[in-house]
Amino acid sequence: LLGELNGEAFQTTMSDLWTSVQELAKDPSSSVTQGLLVQRAEELVERAVNIYDGMTFYQDNLNIQLKQHVDKINKYGQQIIELNEQIRKIEVGGIEHANDLRDTRNEILDELADLVDIKVTENVYGDVDVQIEGVDFVKGERCFQIMLQVDENTGFYTPFWSQNATYK
Repeated sequence: LLGELNGEAFQTTMSDLWTSVQELAKDPSSSVTQGLLVQRAEELVERAVNIYDGMTFYQDNLNIQLKQHVDKINKYGQQIIELNEQIRKIEVGGIEHANDLRDTRNEILDELADLVDIKVTENVYGDVDVQIEGVDFVKGERCFQIMLQVDENTGFYTPFWSQNATYK
């Protein structure tokens, strides 16, 4: 966005403005140097506005992606709970095995592992418990969903664990 990798660097625009200020200091009555200073100042403001717009777009895009990821993670948690229950019902007698359901659950766990750092443990009933970065996500028959706090001023999301939140 600052043009450091390709195109004119923002630093160049600032340097050009500084140079025009120095030239004006040498001859303050020159209409040419006055005009050049105004032109360079306009260029700086225009570049700054473009950079701001680009960063705002980038932040809004990141914000949308964050919400989509959190929604997807929470959906996976609910699916794991449902699959745990279905697997438990089928395997309760020890005669049948719910291989297809286990495969589906493993696919979901793999997709979840692509999004976040998880630790999975399986109990004697075939249920899996999932921790995300050391915090319980799926435990027993419960999914501790990731919540999103929306900043009133910016609209940006901040994810948090509801079970660890302190409400005022």
